[in-house]
Amino acid sequence: MRTSSRLLTTGALLAIATIAAGQVDTGRPKDATGLCKDGTFYTGKDQSAACRSNGGLQEWWGTVAAPKDVPGAGKPAAKDTR
Repeated sequence: MRTSSRLLTTGALLAIATIAAGQVDTGRPKDATGLCKDGTFYTGKDQSAACRSNGGLQEWWGTVAAPKDVPGAGKPAAKDTR
């Protein structure tokens, strides 16, 4: 009995340490930018096109792409030379 409770305690500590370190595998691919309503992941950069054939977008993690018709969109800001 003593061995099993010791193993349980060691396992519990290992689980807590793993969760605290952020190493829990959530099944989410590293390049995923969104979650579709059907449970699949979206890896594109365009939020408006995300999950069109998968029931729609449930959650967005990526960044919204700048509109193409906005002058200067996507370019770095000018340096302040004062």
